[in-house]
Amino acid sequence: MTTHQILTGPGSGDSTRAPDPAPTVVKHPLRVVLVVAFATLVTTLNQTLVVPVLPELPGRLGVTPSVATWLVTATVIAGAVSHPVLGRLGDQFGMRRMMIVALGAMILGSLMCVMSDDIGVLIAGRALQGISSATIPLGMSLVGVVLEPNRRASAIASVSAMMGVGGALGLPAAGLTSRLWGFHGLFAVSAFAGVVAVAALLLAVPAPPRRERAQRIDFPGAVLLTCFIVALLVGLDRGGEWGWTNTLTIASFLVALVSGCLLTLVELRRHAPLIDLKAAVSRSSAAINGGSILIGFALFANFLGIVGRLQAPVSTGYGHGLSVLMTGLCLLPGGLLSAAVAPLSARLSAIVTPRVTIALGCAVSATGFAAQIPLGHGSLWVLVCVIAVVSAGNSMVLANLPALILQVTPEANIGVTNGINALARAVGMSVSSAVFGIVATIPAGAAFVPRGSYDAFTAAGGATTLIALVLFLLQRPRRATAAR
Repeated sequence: MTTHQILTGPGSGDSTRAPDPAPTVVKHPLRVVLVVAFATLVTTLNQTLVVPVLPELPGRLGVTPSVATWLVTATVIAGAVSHPVLGRLGDQFGMRRMMIVALGAMILGSLMCVMSDDIGVLIAGRALQGISSATIPLGMSLVGVVLEPNRRASAIASVSAMMGVGGALGLPAAGLTSRLWGFHGLFAVSAFAGVVAVAALLLAVPAPPRRERAQRIDFPGAVLLTCFIVALLVGLDRGGEWGWTNTLTIASFLVALVSGCLLTLVELRRHAPLIDLKAAVSRSSAAINGGSILIGFALFANFLGIVGRLQAPVSTGYGHGLSVLMTGLCLLPGGLLSAAVAPLSARLSAIVTPRVTIALGCAVSATGFAAQIPLGHGSLWVLVCVIAVVSAGNSMVLANLPALILQVTPEANIGVTNGINALARAVGMSVSSAVFGIVATIPAGAAFVPRGSYDAFTAAGGATTLIALVLFLLQRPRRATAAR
């Protein structure tokens, strides 16, 4: 059984369109950064909410394990759909407003899950919770628009750091909460945190003035994009369980292919498309999004591979036999290091540019992956250090991607561009999960997954990180940052 984690969502700034915008002046920039960072932390924690209790849910809810995993899959798919859609709506109607909408969906979904044990209601509630992942890139874009240019890079890096902290805290925090207040207590805490985040946004974050009337929403594009994303991710996520030659798997990919082709035709003909495909396939955007797909693969390769090694029985010769709570605690140092590295890497970007810092982060992460193969099966503290190295490299990449996007994207399209970039990472994560489902299969006659399978998956994570490094170095800014 594989699990999913969404570390990102769409982004955008609260202005709609401005050829030569003047920065919005805010009286308390630190307050804005803290509130957006808190919203990011809440959203990230929400993604791993049910992971610690997933093994016990089939018996509790009276369903099969494959049905129970939809409590995670629904969140992933809903989040992936919401990234570009809410990103575009944020460009037109305001980033803060769309962040509140996304968090409102999380609150509603949490309340649905609090009040029901019906698997259908729970899956629907988790899907609504998944929409909240759009808060992360929306928040980064909001910070990029409302703050002065000299504050943006460090502020965005601070917000990005919350993804690392949330990812590290998610497992132990959810495990502890479920022990204290049970399964439904997880969702009650999520709803309360969502309410606090919405109140903070309303009270502490200004809504920049709209500079141009919003254009008509591209509903055909939104529908086709939704069909494409849902079909693609369902095929990738369920293919390992259904079988890659199963009729349902093939049908999912066929629907994705057809809807993707129709989406291309529709968007190229529209005056105000949901996705500017011409810009999306430009050298700069294609390199960034292609690298982000690979980084998404590596992010999940690290998470799934490490969790597998830590929780595998000691009798396997490579596992450490840890509980979910102890596994989360082993991930915590890496999360804290990520939080420390993110703002430092933003300062480095001010000297050497975000592109170079991201490439350096890829190199650090690849080094950690390489060290994981010979060192990951020995002393536990050595493995924790290796985890921290990979986490630090990933933090450098994630903290500076929004700044790189700001350099190459017109302000009127920041939201949808960040959304597409977050979608690219989500696709990479889903592919990684599908590959892990194949690699982690126990061979006939064996008692455990062979060590070589974990090593191969780790090597794949390192290889994709190095390829991403090359793609990011190929990127060239289309306009100077000062133009903003």
